[in-house]
Amino acid sequence: MNLKHQADMAALPTECPPETAKSEDIEVAYRFIKSDLVTEEDFLSHKEENKKYPPYLACQALAVSFFVTEEHARKVAENNQYLGDKKLVKGRITSECGKHRTKRGHINLWLCEDVDMKKVFLGE
Repeated sequence: MNLKHQADMAALPTECPPETAKSEDIEVAYRFIKSDLVTEEDFLSHKEENKKYPPYLACQALAVSFFVTEEHARKVAENNQYLGDKKLVKGRITSECGKHRTKRGHINLWLCEDVDMKKVFLGE
């Protein structure tokens, strides 16, 4: 399995993705998107979007964020001005997407190189 940012991950001082990350299906996941229509751009990492992040979060900045429940996602959005104007969509993640780690209701997914995340997430 070749992950999308393999070269960047190798340059990090700690293992990325973490050893606890696994490739398994997640039947229900939630993601914030920019508009009413889901696009490929809705599945970019912080690094790909050139967003700022502290150095200690470099590994997470290579992952795409999802949430386990709608309730948790909305709760996080209440306290995050950046997410306030985004739309929440429901989809799925398959084992072929990459490696993921779930922590406190949040999913970090390190994508595989050739995955069409929009297609997989929407079940197309």
